[in-house]
Amino acid sequence: MPTQKAAMLDHDLDAAVTAGVIGREQADALRAFQRARHGGAPAGTALEADEEKFRILGGFNDILVAIGLLLLIAALFSASAVIASGLVIAILAAVMAWGLAELFTRRLRLALPAIILAVMFVGAVVWLAVIAISGTADDPTARALAAVAGAGAVAAGLHYARFRVPIDVALAMCGLVALVISLLLAAFPDLARRLIFAITLAAGLGVFALAMRFDLADPLRRSRNADTAFWLHLVAAPLIVHSVVAGLFGGESLRGSVLFALFADEAGSLIHLDGAQLALAILAIVVVLFIVALVIDRRALLVSGLTYAGYSLWVLFHDLAWRDGITLPATLFALALLVLGVSAGWSGLRATIVPLFPLGRWRASLPPLRQRTRP
Repeated sequence: MPTQKAAMLDHDLDAAVTAGVIGREQADALRAFQRARHGGAPAGTALEADEEKFRILGGFNDILVAIGLLLLIAALFSASAVIASGLVIAILAAVMAWGLAELFTRRLRLALPAIILAVMFVGAVVWLAVIAISGTADDPTARALAAVAGAGAVAAGLHYARFRVPIDVALAMCGLVALVISLLLAAFPDLARRLIFAITLAAGLGVFALAMRFDLADPLRRSRNADTAFWLHLVAAPLIVHSVVAGLFGGESLRGSVLFALFADEAGSLIHLDGAQLALAILAIVVVLFIVALVIDRRALLVSGLTYAGYSLWVLFHDLAWRDGITLPATLFALALLVLGVSAGWSGLRATIVPLFPLGRWRASLPPLRQRTRP
């Protein structure tokens, strides 16, 4: 009965937020009050935390408005081919994105349109910065990138200050990371190119730490903090994974593949492996990433690792192939089994693996484990 009541409360609160009756902060405060009144987390919260809910649709109206916004963006791009001044289109896109956000994000609180409008506004500001710099900058590389990245970060920060859209924080961090890297490349070009993977790894770990700060503040994944952390994890994961793989095994090992980094020639590689050895080493890194994802209960971390897992499996199957043309279907089949198996057994794997680690006081700040019940 308590589980049913908690589910009804969450449903009613989400509906009230969608209808604009109360704000998201008020809904989160009511949930916290309910948990405190009943002596902690209500029954069923471990199940809900393991679901890793992500608020993107409140109803079909979200989809309808999103379609309209995508058509609007397409119309603006089409108009840019007719109107000679891209500056006018960029300004118009930024103004329209902000104005529509006042209605669909701040007043109607539609989740999917809020995401689209946030990206549209930041993208329009970045477009404006590119247009402004293209006619004046003598150096079209690092300094120009720094200006564009800074403009995007500021735009995302202003949008977040007004509308509190979770994706804004991730967009701002993307701008800040690009700004720092471009400034280092402009100030210390040779050193920055040699240390590019160390720089991107440090940036990825910084974004990951920020994501964990939001996650630890909301272990039950009920508030806006969880959505903000989700987007930050999507930014942090590729930075961390690609920096580790390309930094350790880059250079000649990955040349010619889609994983080969832009600065691999300058950065070189620390470990030289080829063929099956490289594939097994990358798979080991993916396994470590998978364990971290289990502990913090974030499937988003695995998305970046799938590309490298696919590359490693392709190399292994290519070496073991007994028939021409079997490598690709075997790789896709193995990846499909991996993704489906992890998705189906996520809660059970967490319940088995997480208790093996001495997490100490951090355990209480992580999403609860789903309790196994006897039939």
